[in-house]
Amino acid sequence: MDRSQKLTAADLINDLSERELANIIFEYGEERASRRIARRIVRERDAAPITTTGRLADLVVRAIHPKGHWRIHPATKTFQALRIAVNRELGRVGSIRRRRYRRARTRWATGDHLISLARRQDHQTCVEVSVWPVACAPQTSLSADAER
Repeated sequence: MDRSQKLTAADLINDLSERELANIIFEYGEERASRRIARRIVRERDAAPITTTGRLADLVVRAIHPKGHWRIHPATKTFQALRIAVNRELGRVGSIRRRRYRRARTRWATGDHLISLARRQDHQTCVEVSVWPVACAPQTSLSADAER
């Protein structure tokens, strides 16, 4: 987690509603059991705030897979989702995409279209697809680059 952020994972876990937690875990962690995990978190935090990663991991294990035979740890996707939410990793996609578009459009002909596909580094999941018309005259052409 980015320690320079004011928002922490503990803030999310202890302050968000069950629905908001489930949505974060489902969208950013792609966890099918997000509702069960969120329900368990809310029930347990009502007794006492969740302040350690060990306690959170234990809650997730008890919520979805208590047997102990896992390919990956059951809490992995939940921790990934919290990291993405705290660091606002997907919010940065737009600014990176705009910067790359400005750089790329000088190499394309007017009337062409630039397709931008953003996906998460650790997954094949598509985060964002954009199609932009190129509305400027090129400084160099793609065919000139291909000949080099």
